[in-house]
This record gives sequence, C-alpha cells and structure tokens, in this order.
Amino acid sequence: MARPFQVDPGTMLFRQDDPPDGLYIIKRGEIAILQRAPGDQLIKLATHGASAVVGEMSLLDRNRRSTHALAVKPTAGYFVSSERFQMLRSDYRPAAFAVMNCFRREVVARTRAILDQIAGRTRSAGAQPASTLRDGVAKWPTPSSPSTVAEETLRSLPFFKTFRPAELREFLEPLKRYDFSRGQLVYAEGEAPRSCLIVVRGALSMNFSTPAGTSMFAVYGPGRMVGELALVDGAPHPLTCIARESTIAFEVDRIGFDLLGRGGSVVSFSFFDAVTSSIVGVLRRASAHLSRISPERSSAPSTSSKHPIPAQWEPN
Repeated sequence: MARPFQVDPGTMLFRQDDPPDGLYIIKRGEIAILQRAPGDQLIKLATHGASAVVGEMSLLDRNRRSTHALAVKPTAGYFVSSERFQMLRSDYRPAAFAVMNCFRREVVARTRAILDQIAGRTRSAGAQPASTLRDGVAKWPTPSSPSTVAEETLRSLPFFKTFRPAELREFLEPLKRYDFSRGQLVYAEGEAPRSCLIVVRGALSMNFSTPAGTSMFAVYGPGRMVGELALVDGAPHPLTCIARESTIAFEVDRIGFDLLGRGGSVVSFSFFDAVTSSIVGVLRRASAHLSRISPERSSAPSTSSKHPIPAQWEPN
C-alpha cells in the first residue's frame, strides 16, 4: 500500500488546514509538528523520528490537518495515500483491524504525551482530589439494562446513527446502564482501565487533578465516549472523570471492547469507527489546549539553526 518518499530539511510535508492526502511512516530523519497558535504564532508540539507515523490523525477522523509537519533533517520513509488508507479502514477483516489498532495506539500515545505536558503546567506531581478511590477503583451505582432507554432515543444520538436496528440490538445486548449522580466520580486519574462509557443523557467532565481539586479539560455530552484511551493501550486513565450532572451512560467493559477490537463484523466496524473519531478528537483538543498555554512561541520559528522554516512556509 505504501510508496517510498525522501525529502530535504526545510520541506513541509503538509500544512495546517490542508485536506489530508495521506500519512508518512518515517524510516530515518526527523519531522517537527508545529501548530499555529492565537496571535498567528507557531509552536512546536512534538518531534518524530524513525518508526513514527505522521499525518494519520486527519485520515482517521476525516478532518483537515490541525498542524504543520516540517522536515528538520534529511528524512525518508513510506507514504500511504488517503485512498489506500480508506480502503484499509473500510475492511472488516481481523487483519485490517489489527493494522488499524496500531494507528489507534499511536494516537493514544501522542495524546498521553501532550496531556502529560499540560498536566505539568496545571498541577504538582502526584496530586489527586481527596477520596477519589475505594478499593483501587471508583465506586459506581448498581447497573441496570440498556433496554430501559428507547431505541428511538438512542438513534437520535450521533454515536448510534450508523447502526441498523438489528445491529444496534446486537451491540446493546451485553452492555450495562449506569445512572451517575451529579459530582460522582466515574474514573480516577491513575485508575486501571476496566471499561469505557457512552453518554446517553447528561454530561461527564474530564479533569486534571490539582492540589485544589480538579482543573477541567473537556465536557462530554450525549453520544460522546469517555474511557476509551485507557482501553486502547491498557495504561491507567490519564484524567479524572466526574459526572457534571445527573448522567445516564452505557458501559462497554474491557472484555467486550477487546472482542469488538478483533473485527469481523459490521458492529465491530461501527463501534471502532466511533472509538477512532473519539480518540482523535481528544488529541486535537489536547494539542489546541497545549498551544494556548505554551510559552514557546515564535512568529518565525526554527527547529534547527541550519534549517529555519522557509519564508514561503511562515503563517500568513
């Protein structure tokens, strides 16, 4: 599916707001990821070298590029066009799912790296809100059946719109419904992953832990997903999740998540298409958040004294 590419230092692989044309797998060299910040300045979000994948995010959520990608050293590797990537993405077979799971893990790894940078500017190391855990996990209410929510209500939410009636019932059958009260802890930062949740009614907030309590990162309402980052890579939850108001959510437990992740069915495809969009959305939000608070800004930035960004690539 891939073809070789090779570029010189100072070459821009793609620019912020470009439509996605493909992704790059780096064999050797170095690519700087830059983002235009308020005030028309650029900041460097990350640098990627050998074995990294660059440009997959826009292919995964089908949105425009959210960053620039600049070669700061002679760089070579492989390019996969958006057309070939979408052929892979639309394949239900387990082998294709396995490849897509590699891309999902890459997105999650980058998201965690950026969240760590944000957290370092918002709290002291190791701080947590008081009384977050009991027996190592957040204590939840008694579950009930998802069948208590009408299918018509569910189909009005973006998450469930791609399911046909029979597929929706198949997907819902193993799930559990949880009713969280306002202010209730759902997942604690650092808690081991056990499930992800799909919000049906109400809202859940994702927060950084701080000495004073929490600092909000994002709010997720009906049709949105939380907890999926930790299930994708198996690492602890990076943020604390709290019910912002009385909330109904359906749980996909870890076993069910792993079974769906093997592919082979329309239900698996629809669910993991939503998972992909969700994790990319978190990465985009985290990158934008970091660009707002980063002190490292420049109107004419350079990642290397020998190879500044050419004038034609500076932001307009």
